Amino acid sequence: MYLLRRRARFDLSGSEFPVQEVAAPVTEDAAFQELVEVVRKELGNLPERQAEAFWLVCVEERSYEEVAELMGIQRNALGVLVHRARQHVRSKLRSLNPALKELR
Repeated sequence: MYLLRRRARFDLSGSEFPVQEVAAPVTEDAAFQELVEVVRKELGNLPERQAEAFWLVCVEERSYEEVAELMGIQRNALGVLVHRARQHVRSKLRSLNPALKELR
């Protein structure tokens, strides 16, 4: 969960130093929206079955059993589709953040 940070500003002209709270810019939300757009774009670059499997399992958080039945494939085949889709999306996200290139 992203929380809105607040900074305290002090008015030194008064004798009791009243505090005025000012909301800091919410850059985390903008970064999250950018991330969502990158994932959507990359899902569009995947084969349709991989994108569908990824979406149902990773975004909608449906069980492997439910998705395999829905797609009419075996659970192991679904696992392969999801794995390949995750690899693709992960590699594209790493290219956006050079610090993540070192991580596996």
